Amino acid sequence: MTHRKRWLTAMAVLLVLMAGGYYFASPWMMLARLKADAQARNTASMENHIDFPAVRASIKAQIQARLMARMGGHTEDGVTALGMALANAVIDPVVAAVASPQGMVAAMNGENPLPGLNRLDIAVPQPQTPMRTEPAQQQAQTPPASSRRQWRLSYVGPNQVVVRAAPAQEGDPYLVMRRQGLFAWKVTDLQLGRLF
Repeated sequence: MTHRKRWLTAMAVLLVLMAGGYYFASPWMMLARLKADAQARNTASMENHIDFPAVRASIKAQIQARLMARMGGHTEDGVTALGMALANAVIDPVVAAVASPQGMVAAMNGENPLPGLNRLDIAVPQPQTPMRTEPAQQQAQTPPASSRRQWRLSYVGPNQVVVRAAPAQEGDPYLVMRRQGLFAWKVTDLQLGRLF
């Protein structure tokens, strides 16, 4: 009886350790799924991993804050209020495009997910592609840079992680994922950084 109790205790400890390891490692597993979906441009699957209302709200708030800073932070006068109302008419479709499965695929692949922001006279850096001298046939066999993109994940709390491209530079855009239940995660924020 004692031997059986020890065996059961050992099994229970092992199960707890395995569950704890899975609990801790679960965001890396989600990141692997996100990367695979982005590289395959599988927007249908990508849609399941992103809280789009939260991402849209964050992106809109970031753009509005940047515009307000450019306007001097004043909202009292009618001209500025009218300017913000007009800006919102342009911002909304841009936010909808960025916070979409296609926009998130672009962001994960290191592409510019903000093509509409140049309408707001906000500088958007375009990805630089190096000149290649290989023959066309060899170029087709070279895997695109997006398929080699690396990501670094770090916990900022027990239920939140930040995902940055590696190597990362200050001001680079990054994703925020939050835990959903015990083991599931969703992208809840895309911080645009110096993309605009």
